[in-house]
Amino acid sequence: MFVPRKASPVQILRGAAHATFAPLLSALAVVAAGAAPFSVTAQAEPGTGELLYSTEGNRLRRYDVETIGTGSLAEDILVERASVDPEGRDINGEICFFPDASGRFVAGEDTGQPNPPAGWGIFAADGTQLDKLTATYFESGAEPFGCEFGPDGTLFTSEVGFQGFGTANGQLIMWFPELDSFCKLATDLGTAGAVAVDDAGRVYVTQSAGLTIERFSPPFPTSDDAAGGCGGVDATGAPVADSVQRETFATPGDGMLTFSGLALAPNGNLYASSVLTGRIAEYDVDGNLVRLLLAPEQDTPPILTGHPQGLAVGADGTVYYADLDLVGTLPSVGPGPDGRVWRIRFDKNGEPQAPEVVRDGLSFPDGLAIAPGNLETPDPVIPDWPTLAGGPARQFFNPAQSLLTPESAATLVEKWRFRTNAVVTASPTIAPVLMPDLSVLRLVFTVSWDGYFYALNFNTGAEIWRFAWEDQPGASFPAAGSATVADINGERLVLFAAGQIVYGLSAATGEERWRFTAGTGCRDAQTGEPPGLCGFSGERNQVESTPIVVGNTAYFGMDVNDVATGKGGFYAVDATEGTLAWYFDVETGATCRPDPSDEVRRFDGYHSAQELGLPADFFTTRSGCGHDRAPTGCGNVWSSAAHDPVRRLLYFGTSNCDTDDDPQTPAPGPLMPPYDEALVAIGTDGVPAWRWRPREVDPDDLAFGAVPNLFTIDVQGSQVDVVGIGGKDGTYYTLDRDGINEVTGVAWDDADPLALPYWTTQVVPGGKIGGIIATASVDEAQRRIYASTAPGFEVTAPQRPTVHALDMDNGAIYWQSTETGFPGGDASYGPTSAVPGVVIVGSVITPHLRLFDADNGTLLYDKVIGEPETLSGIASGAAVIDGTLVIGAGIGARSGGGSSPGDFAANTPSAIIALCVPGAPECPVPPGC
Repeated sequence: MFVPRKASPVQILRGAAHATFAPLLSALAVVAAGAAPFSVTAQAEPGTGELLYSTEGNRLRRYDVETIGTGSLAEDILVERASVDPEGRDINGEICFFPDASGRFVAGEDTGQPNPPAGWGIFAADGTQLDKLTATYFESGAEPFGCEFGPDGTLFTSEVGFQGFGTANGQLIMWFPELDSFCKLATDLGTAGAVAVDDAGRVYVTQSAGLTIERFSPPFPTSDDAAGGCGGVDATGAPVADSVQRETFATPGDGMLTFSGLALAPNGNLYASSVLTGRIAEYDVDGNLVRLLLAPEQDTPPILTGHPQGLAVGADGTVYYADLDLVGTLPSVGPGPDGRVWRIRFDKNGEPQAPEVVRDGLSFPDGLAIAPGNLETPDPVIPDWPTLAGGPARQFFNPAQSLLTPESAATLVEKWRFRTNAVVTASPTIAPVLMPDLSVLRLVFTVSWDGYFYALNFNTGAEIWRFAWEDQPGASFPAAGSATVADINGERLVLFAAGQIVYGLSAATGEERWRFTAGTGCRDAQTGEPPGLCGFSGERNQVESTPIVVGNTAYFGMDVNDVATGKGGFYAVDATEGTLAWYFDVETGATCRPDPSDEVRRFDGYHSAQELGLPADFFTTRSGCGHDRAPTGCGNVWSSAAHDPVRRLLYFGTSNCDTDDDPQTPAPGPLMPPYDEALVAIGTDGVPAWRWRPREVDPDDLAFGAVPNLFTIDVQGSQVDVVGIGGKDGTYYTLDRDGINEVTGVAWDDADPLALPYWTTQVVPGGKIGGIIATASVDEAQRRIYASTAPGFEVTAPQRPTVHALDMDNGAIYWQSTETGFPGGDASYGPTSAVPGVVIVGSVITPHLRLFDADNGTLLYDKVIGEPETLSGIASGAAVIDGTLVIGAGIGARSGGGSSPGDFAANTPSAIIALCVPGAPECPVPPGC
């Protein structure tokens, strides 16, 4: 059973399997009770000068409201947690500001508990702790949570108490204005939560285990003694009010169940959240439900729009909520790895709009508050390309690029060239990095088959550092995946794969922070030297995909090149430590999860526990790890994953699975295992959502290798989120990201799911080395999808046309390249990249780069840019920033003999090349100008 690191009201569900939730989780209907919902028309115009405060991970973050949704969120950490900063504080729960406009605030503070005990810290506006309020508690692990000031300066706080169904001993405490004494108003709350105070001085407090909102009305005690109305004592000897005016304000209904967060609406109504069921409701002053602001279709975790714990309301009426990202199944539910802060805005009629993510990747975000203020204007955004295809939607399109145009394409000149001792098939990654001397350099990251990963100066091509990666003797494509740059625990890391190892390096220095091995490690058990079990007749594990980072987790696939000595799979690895979070076995559909105490740094789906360095009982005692481990050559993943942050789903393609009906062979069959040669949607928690494929039996290897694209299409006047992917069958498919066609109702698991796509378009016949083998480019502004196709069956006689533009909304062919000769009509194994007006395509036979007019397919540029002696083409996808195009050159494939044409091509010296438009920053002036 998962126990969250930080106490949460959702823990009331543990041990509560006897409870019957179904009647309370019925279809949601808004009950109008005569009260008018909040309307933004009565509010001030959306203003500036507000900061959103958010407690998470024992720290206090701030976000500049004015920068939310701009693509450049200004944020800082006002109070760092004590484990990171020796002068920091462990802070959590609600934040409430003193009413004197001093900027001072109160928040739960439990640094070093139980000695000193937990309490409520008093902080200056700059985050310095000034004092601490400590009460007495019934539970040893006290959790101060809620706080709010009344109109007269009285402070009201809540302490959670017992965190589950059972003893109701949560507390509501009032602190007199001098803050030197307190009186308890209630000591019997069932998991006490948020506190709110209205203009009449009435105090509201949630109780998640009690499943109500309680309201306390004045008059309240005036001092902590009998004369002041606080003559009682509790079991700890603390003062308790003689009497209070208390009533139940709201009870379960319309999906509202585990009440957690509270905030006053601008019209005097009360907003409340239900953390388990993911609802936010508005109540009038009499406790009548006015409407639901957030009413997801799901009733239990995981809910796509999150699990709101804390609430806050901005000056313009925007509602913000802290999302715990609950995971697990009842009764074992706890916070997940991707906590978030969301906002709900209102239209001109006061109707709530779909929630939007403000910040993700948070650890246990629970409290929110709004206060006046601004953060310093962030530095101008430095354009980057931080991962394959530019971002998690994998669109391979830079809409902000304006210097490379159809008119300027022919004028491209070489900006710099960095030579390598073997081919570069990975697409470059570009990101600004804070260097050790505190300068900021924009670096180009890429891996070459020569055994090195490089960081180069974007402006000059000068080498900043290089990292030697370990070879995988059995890998045919040892350095195919691109790098991803991500900020992990305050440090900018660059993640990449080579052979069977994924590395996490310091982006500034190249120092190794961790490595994870998708296999045994290719070392002899006795000598520690390679190749160990690896080689072309043995372990063929290779990670060809680009890691994608969500929160602090990296996701990637592994394949074995269709060889029956092993099988592939899909991994989630902790990006802070490099340890296995979970493993999805593509062939069986099982998700293996190590125990929290495990530190698994080597893993695959077929080697023995001893070969992987695991405890002997690992596969029998860890959840989901007891699946069939027989090697079949299936389960291959060389597609990288795309990520939908709202659905919290990853999408990737799976490759070939050879099948037969011979029981003497290791191959399955005749039908393929369900996740092979498919488009797979899996949650970031490792739970598969759906999968789809165009055929159940495939003797022709018409698999998926391309990375899926995420975009939105128009379907009968409605905007629908889709995932698109090209296949080796020469067809591009578009499917609903939820796995159900909204028009036909066909679902992925119907008896005949072939009608699931909104549209499919076949542009070439395809084949084992053909079709849309690599990632397409998506231009949502022009409603176009651009794709190139591979040869098909013969490299020197490619299926043509080889470049295609499709209508995004219906799949109609907008144009296809008219080039039928060589080199203009060459095929491509590489991704298609694009900028407004220009489509960029690689090549197969020689390293020539081609640029096409995005409007009509006219060939604008066709030049050999690789090294003169390089005979292979260009499989790298281009990244274009500030008028500079960066790309690698070369194609190859290693073999066991080491002397094939593919080996020769792979080991030929090559280069990373930057071309630029004259007039672009740092672009050399062409001769004669």
